[in-house]
Amino acid sequence: MEGIGFAANYGLPLRVPDQRLHVHSLSWSNPAVEARAASGVLIGPSIRAGRRYRMPSQKTRTRSSSVLITAMSGDAVLPQSDVAKLAEAHEEYIREQCAADPPRYLAATLRALELNGEKLCTEAGKREADHPLVIPLARDEQTGAVSAGLLRWPTPPSGMDMPLVATSLVGPGQLCHIANSCELFIRRQLAYYDFLELKEEFTEADKLAPGLYDAGQVMKSGMGLHKYLMLNVGPFMDVLQTLARGHLDRGDEQSALITCEKMAQSFPGWSHAHAFHARMLASMSDRELEARDAARFAIHLPLMTLDEDLDKVASLAGFQDPTSLGTMFRGLSLDPRESEVQEGKAPEQVSLDRAAYLLDRMVAERTAWNAEAKNELAELYEQSRLPEVARFVRL
Repeated sequence: MEGIGFAANYGLPLRVPDQRLHVHSLSWSNPAVEARAASGVLIGPSIRAGRRYRMPSQKTRTRSSSVLITAMSGDAVLPQSDVAKLAEAHEEYIREQCAADPPRYLAATLRALELNGEKLCTEAGKREADHPLVIPLARDEQTGAVSAGLLRWPTPPSGMDMPLVATSLVGPGQLCHIANSCELFIRRQLAYYDFLELKEEFTEADKLAPGLYDAGQVMKSGMGLHKYLMLNVGPFMDVLQTLARGHLDRGDEQSALITCEKMAQSFPGWSHAHAFHARMLASMSDRELEARDAARFAIHLPLMTLDEDLDKVASLAGFQDPTSLGTMFRGLSLDPRESEVQEGKAPEQVSLDRAAYLLDRMVAERTAWNAEAKNELAELYEQSRLPEVARFVRL
């Protein structure tokens, strides 16, 4: 009988139906962002999908010839007490409605998001047409899209933090990765504020996350912000991409590819890491087959984590007609696979597989989430004996 297994070295539940790998319990980046990195612009902790969070200063600050960050003025921020109350409301919603453990440093994360110019979600749980597995924390004022939220995986292993994500600008149903946890996000923000000598912002965030970072650590390390983050805070997808691009620009293909492999290892099951790897391989001579294999692996992972143009990745993977993916995933999501059940496969596993394929289908068909699609997903989670997840999806 096929059941839920665990990925070696990562402790993440995965399944391998129909020769496809789906990681159900997984933890920003985009050609536009990479272009900024290639031009020598530091990719700050609040950049994703070609957009930048505003920083509360009009000044342009420089720390070296290769580092430039433009800080922009932000709007009036909430009093500290109001942020704490908002965090409590989100925590209650996460516990009671999402059947999950609230992340540590949620109040500090909300404060940092607001200091960076994001519009906080002041009504916990208002999800509208958002991705069914995302808990919104902040929205883009112009589009209303989730600019920061928590990803509530259906079957996360015990102790796993909910990653911080945003709605991808690439296509419907896709998400871009910000940080593996709120704690890593706020530690990075504190280092960022300190490095730029944004003392007021540092003090505001540090009040809600005391002891996570001591002022002056980046400068004392003498290694620069990127290396400091990687060695002393944790992996971040955009930082690794910037480092990989830097290696490639210097002609060091081996170091660039090692950095790509590091990114894939740091974000197991996150499709974008492999798609980025595929694009980098495709830019090199005599690496076509490796690029194809990396692109195929990216498509074998949850497409909502792709944060790339699916047609381009499918073409790299060798698909003659990339649009056929939509037809394929529609068929897989609707197939009850009764013969497999008769042969002993657990019906709950079939429903869980179909739920994953439905998530893929929405991306492949470029379809925005609506009430009908969410209800279809919720029914599959109910059949998988995950009633709490089904209830969350319907919220």
